[in-house]
Amino acid sequence: MLTGIVWGRDPAAVIEGLPGVEGGRVVRRGDRVGGITIKQISRTGVSASGLDTLWVLTVREQWR
Repeated sequence: MLTGIVWGRDPAAVIEGLPGVEGGRVVRRGDRVGGITIKQISRTGVSASGLDTLWVLTVREQWR
């Protein structure tokens, strides 16, 4: 689950539920965690790949 994005020169994202990680983890493009590779971070979401799957995660807007 994508819980937040920090936008700037080197964008980062906070993702919960990564394999082998308790709680949230701050990741950047190119990071590899538990067999998952962070491919892209945009203002609206994150794309990550692992094994044979590509995930596109978006931040859930709680106020809607």
